[in-house]
Amino acid sequence: MHLAPEQVYSWKFIQEFPDGGVLRIGKQCVVTQSDTTMKTKIHRFLSYCLLVIFAGFANAEAPAGETRELLSAHETEATFEGLKDHKCMGRTSACPDQCGHSGKLAVFKITKYLRYEKPGEYGDPKQEVFQVLIEDNLNNPKVPAAVREAIMALKPGDAVRLDWNHDYVSREGSKSPERPIVAVSPLMKAP
Repeated sequence: MHLAPEQVYSWKFIQEFPDGGVLRIGKQCVVTQSDTTMKTKIHRFLSYCLLVIFAGFANAEAPAGETRELLSAHETEATFEGLKDHKCMGRTSACPDQCGHSGKLAVFKITKYLRYEKPGEYGDPKQEVFQVLIEDNLNNPKVPAAVREAIMALKPGDAVRLDWNHDYVSREGSKSPERPIVAVSPLMKAP
């Protein structure tokens, strides 16, 4: 496909599901750069959209016997600061090497809130930094595969769209807070 400068192009992704649900993603742009540069940007945009879609689906349904109460929802723009090693400082006999709380931590600095919701009394306030353990020190994943892949594709300094929830989860008689990532994708830089 030839992309001519100063022309408006648009594309869309539409997926219909057996239950009647429809997912629509669209983008419109004006070509101001060479064919190769624009094709690369279009390809990256579509790849990032798919990562966001799969990351969202990975957190969409709770397993049987599990209930989630939304305490707060965070939709942000952030800067990826990189991965760092994290060592659990707990005081159980399994800490720090066998407890599952030590490992690779992804760190994001929040630059802007797009939406914040706190329907209950106990939700997290707005954050300046968000950290998530992506795998423990035994290489066991701590986030869905699509979220891990999206984070591993980032470089320190990348601007990202980062959304997460603060949920109160009831599972098999125990209750605890969780902060699942709902979406993570690089932001497109202005030409």
